Parts: sequence; C-alpha cells; structure tokens
Amino acid sequence: MRPDLGDDGMQLLMQTLSQRLVQGRQRAVLLDFSGVMLLDHHEFRQVCKLADVCRLLGAICLLVGLNAGIAAFLALAEAQPGQLRCFIDMDDSFYDQRSIIKNSINLLWNQ
Repeated sequence: MRPDLGDDGMQLLMQTLSQRLVQGRQRAVLLDFSGVMLLDHHEFRQVCKLADVCRLLGAICLLVGLNAGIAAFLALAEAQPGQLRCFIDMDDSFYDQRSIIKNSINLLWNQ
C-alpha cells in the first residue's frame, strides 16, 4: 500500500478494487501496510470503508504489517477496525485464513 494515497488516491483504489472484486470473484484482499510510517485517524477510517466495500462484495479485507507506533496511536484514538482484520505479518494472516477454512470444512463435514 502506498503511504501517500490521499483522498483521491483512496477513492480510485476503492473504485478499482470494487471492479476487480465484481469481475474476478476474489474472496480476500490483503493490504500490506509495512511501508506506511504515518497513518491518521481519517486515513484509517478510509481503509475501514474499503474493508466494508470488500465485505459487501463477498471478500474479507486483511491489513498486515501495521507498525507498533501507528497501532498504539489508533488504540489511543479508540479507532474501531470494523470489518478490517489486522495481522502482524503475512504469515500470521495466512495461518488465520487456513484455520478458518479448516474449521469451515470440519463444520460442513460434521453436519
């Protein structure tokens, strides 16, 4: 994720991502924030809106690599992630998704 998108860039990202989700039927969107050094509350709300759009189009949105300073700031600002799932790194997010798939299969198998 580019750290300097701004409102116009975020709007373009949301439109482009929406189109791709509708056309390709992806089930997950992974946003890599490891290169983002600053993120304010407004920008985080924009990312959460992006996650809401993904959810409405049938995909989950995973945010990975948020640095500790931004995480602490957002927690102090009482920012709510909504539909956005946050992970320390990509391995952690992949492990979580594999666990969800495995549990879903087990539930279906046991019915």
